[in-house]
Amino acid sequence: MLSRRATEEDVRDLFQPFGDINEIHMIRSADGTSKCAAFLRFASRTSALRAIESLHNSAVMEGATRPLIVKFADNKQQRQARQERNSRREALRCVAAMGGRGPTGAPGYPGFQVC
Repeated sequence: MLSRRATEEDVRDLFQPFGDINEIHMIRSADGTSKCAAFLRFASRTSALRAIESLHNSAVMEGATRPLIVKFADNKQQRQARQERNSRREALRCVAAMGGRGPTGAPGYPGFQVC
């Protein structure tokens, strides 16, 4: 996780030792506030691998609450699978919050969101 105050320059300074960076895209919400994430494009795959090996789950930016997650970006299929898992997890959480029963008193089931 990036610090909410992290700038593109901060991110570049952190990752530059691993190799040349072609592009940095900071993820921001509609109001411009940081979502504590960024995409980087290194000039070489070797540079990206060095950054992953050195920083993933081991470096914490000043002002951040958790270590950085440094990995290759998910492809479309991986993103869809993650979204489906998150939807099922949220549905189960909602049903559990209602004591395992749906809004009519019938047992809840994954895929039936009650929240």
